[in-house]
Amino acid sequence: MRIKKDSNGGKKELSALEIKAMSKAGLHAVGTVSGLCLKIDAAGNKSWVLRVLVGGRRRSMGLGGYPSVTLAIAIDKARKARGLIEEGIDPIGHRQKLKEGSATVSFSKAAELFIENKSPEWRNEKHIAQWRSTIKEYCQSINTKDVSQIETHHIRQLLEGIWLTKTETASRLRGRIEAILDWATVNKYRKGDNPARWNGHLEHLLASPKKIRQVEHHKALPWKEMPDFVKKLNSMNGIGTRCFEFLLLTLCRSNEAREAMWSEIDFENKTWTIPAERTKQKKKHIVALSDRALNLLKSLEQNGEYLFSTNGKKPISDGTMMVSLKRMAKTNEALKGYTVHGFRSTYRDWAAETTQYSNDTLESALGHKVGNSVELAYKRTNFLEQRFPLMEDWASYIYKEVA
Repeated sequence: MRIKKDSNGGKKELSALEIKAMSKAGLHAVGTVSGLCLKIDAAGNKSWVLRVLVGGRRRSMGLGGYPSVTLAIAIDKARKARGLIEEGIDPIGHRQKLKEGSATVSFSKAAELFIENKSPEWRNEKHIAQWRSTIKEYCQSINTKDVSQIETHHIRQLLEGIWLTKTETASRLRGRIEAILDWATVNKYRKGDNPARWNGHLEHLLASPKKIRQVEHHKALPWKEMPDFVKKLNSMNGIGTRCFEFLLLTLCRSNEAREAMWSEIDFENKTWTIPAERTKQKKKHIVALSDRALNLLKSLEQNGEYLFSTNGKKPISDGTMMVSLKRMAKTNEALKGYTVHGFRSTYRDWAAETTQYSNDTLESALGHKVGNSVELAYKRTNFLEQRFPLMEDWASYIYKEVA
């Protein structure tokens, strides 16, 4: 292969005019993209070739004939091929499969593309980060494999190491791998059955997760202890503490409370409207606000668009809201292990044992879907009117020790 050098001894980048004028048979390095060459045969015909290392093997990839493929086009093709190699994809195999109606992609790249496509519908960045971390940590044995080459024994071997010791993580991981491989099939990167599917497949190779582990629910404070808990919480200072109180009064989820905005509050109608994109059900949820919740909001200093913010530009973090709970746990061992989410269960226990509200009303207050698919198709109410007295009763109970 002939390599032209500039006056400083470095590799020279050939120009379009030089390419046109060249006539000597052989392989000539172009210089702009590593491995890109102009091939001239004995008859003077010219074509583009990219010489690359794929999987430790030297490969030569034809990029088309000159002049129909110009220098600029050849450079663009070479850069794209190099990009595929960096992503763990064989550009030659990729091109061949495109001709056959299917392309090739590594599992790690398929995972990244899947996450990129699905992340707009996921609740928060933490969820996206969890997907990426589990794939990186546990899928090392298949991350560089072409998704079309992944078979059942690969998935079984990957999962068996953690199936009995980290059952919940392993079960969640299996579901994620299944989703990624389903995505790969739909996008014609692979064919055939999904080797990570459970029903009728892996269920015959691995022990049932339900039989080898107990489902651990969020630890919930007994409802009779709530008034004393809220009394102590109310006596503490800090924006995170006020957010925690607001969460208890509204029965919402952590991210819903932390990211609440002033524009979502209707003081006149005593409601807080959580937009669909921030709810677990991906459906707008209207919260009935008690007088106690409204007074809490009125006591806040408006600092930017968020209800709870330290700098006026972004909402507080989950850790900021948890500070008060952790501080209380330091002086009360019994509070260790409790989570913010668990207080929704505390409310549900209180309501079941002390109130006469309908199940639909109680569940609607939590933002849950009420009824089966047929019932949901006909129900048009969100039980908002019934929830106003419910939320007043809940606030009165948990704040009964607060002056």
